Amino acid sequence: WTAEAARLRRHLIDDVAFHGWPKEWVDSAPRFEEIGVIETGGGYRIRKLRYEIVPGFYSTALLYEPQHPSGKMPAILHVHGHVGAVGKAIEFKQKRCINYAKHGVVALSLDWFLHGELNEKGNDHWLGAQLDLAGANVLGIFYLEMRRGLDYLYNDPNVDRTRIGVTGLSGGGWQDERVKAANPVAGFSSLRSKIEANGDRTIGIEAAQLIGVARWAEKCSGAAKVRLETGGIRTQAIGLVAAALEPGLFSEISVRNGMHSLSYVFNLPVEFEQAPELFCLDLYKEFDIDSLEALAGPATVRVAHYRELP
Repeated sequence: WTAEAARLRRHLIDDVAFHGWPKEWVDSAPRFEEIGVIETGGGYRIRKLRYEIVPGFYSTALLYEPQHPSGKMPAILHVHGHVGAVGKAIEFKQKRCINYAKHGVVALSLDWFLHGELNEKGNDHWLGAQLDLAGANVLGIFYLEMRRGLDYLYNDPNVDRTRIGVTGLSGGGWQDERVKAANPVAGFSSLRSKIEANGDRTIGIEAAQLIGVARWAEKCSGAAKVRLETGGIRTQAIGLVAAALEPGLFSEISVRNGMHSLSYVFNLPVEFEQAPELFCLDLYKEFDIDSLEALAGPATVRVAHYRELP
């Protein structure tokens, strides 16, 4: 299997990700230049870097390192996805990198397309479809931008090559054999983020996630059933769909700040960005809140508060 895994990895990278890309670009040596150092005096320093992704296209990075490095150090590449125009300057990413550096771990922070210092017109990664039309898989430039960071860490004389990892939000380098540990936070993420996250997932996916979490809670607690409390029209609908799909999973569903009917979405009207999962038009053909509550039986549905139309 080890040999087969290596073959598949090379096929995925060479024949899929880099399909249509010039080999001299793919195999080119990393080109980084240091453009400044920030001495924080707080146990770490920051090196400001500029690097070439492909000829003529540059990005920037921040290298966080211990103020007093000692010997060969482990290193972690920090990537992120759609965090907004602030990019790598977003607070949680800075804190994570600072924490690693103060604990003796080198941390390299990169930007993603249309974020941070790549926040320029024309850098939106959705425009990558134009590369696909030209015969070059857009995945290639995404992968190259992140791989350059691994190239830098791998060639850093202060880094232990056997201890390089990758973490971050919606990105990663898990197909690179130099990565010894990866913790990508995207589709596979923490339990808390699955419960609290509000995104543009379909109501079916969110209901399935809720069912999975409820089963997990039931198993860990030893309880026969789980009580569900919802707050708002989005979680109300998700909870009722989950209960209708798995009757008997919940002992009670408490609804706070909910809606009398699904028609509330269109009568208000609710904008798509405010509740994307509620725009499942097929749901409206056959069901409404009252029918979903009936299907949720034998769970008891208790309503603490309904929203009223203005």
